[in-house]
Amino acid sequence: MLLLGTTACSNDNKNPQPTPPTTAAAAPTPPGPTAPASAPNPTVAGDVVTGLDSPWGVAPLPDGDTLVASRNTGVVSRFGPGTNGVVPVGKVPGSTHRGEGGLLGLALSPDFARDGWVYMYTTTASDNRILRMKYTRESGLTGAEVLLSGIPAASNHDGGRIAFGPDGMLYVGTGEAGDKPLAQDRDSLGGKILRLTPDGKPAPGNPFPNSPVYSY
Repeated sequence: MLLLGTTACSNDNKNPQPTPPTTAAAAPTPPGPTAPASAPNPTVAGDVVTGLDSPWGVAPLPDGDTLVASRNTGVVSRFGPGTNGVVPVGKVPGSTHRGEGGLLGLALSPDFARDGWVYMYTTTASDNRILRMKYTRESGLTGAEVLLSGIPAASNHDGGRIAFGPDGMLYVGTGEAGDKPLAQDRDSLGGKILRLTPDGKPAPGNPFPNSPVYSY
């Protein structure tokens, strides 16, 4: 009986239960390269107007025509469906072209239909300045009222874009005339965004009292 018990135990050890094999999970297949999106071909409807000398500032008129300023000549012209070709309507007094300077900005008064004011930003022999002139279709541009002078001028970095905001104030981008520290000098008009009333005064709500500087 002892022999039989030993044999039975011996048979159990010789035939253990097999362990099922472990299969590693397959690694995910990396995505293939994505083809770059092709840019659509631009559609050019046609030339609006040709033959302009250094067109820079543009101001659409309520009657459907458009005023365009020539940086190099200081002349403002009109073109559009109600005009035969390009018609000069006036020259900005004192406008001087040198390098990047000249007649750089053009904007209509928010009340243009009532007051007829056209605003300009131009380089002169001594500075950059903002002025305005009256416009009528019959007389073109007449008179000139300087609103702000003393903006630094040079052959480069003159700034010059102007636009009225929804608050009715005039916003002006000025350059530092190649003198970089001026942009961080709050006492200088160079390298700033200025915010003015339509009459050229510092706009209410500017961050610095009695200053046209809005951002620097």
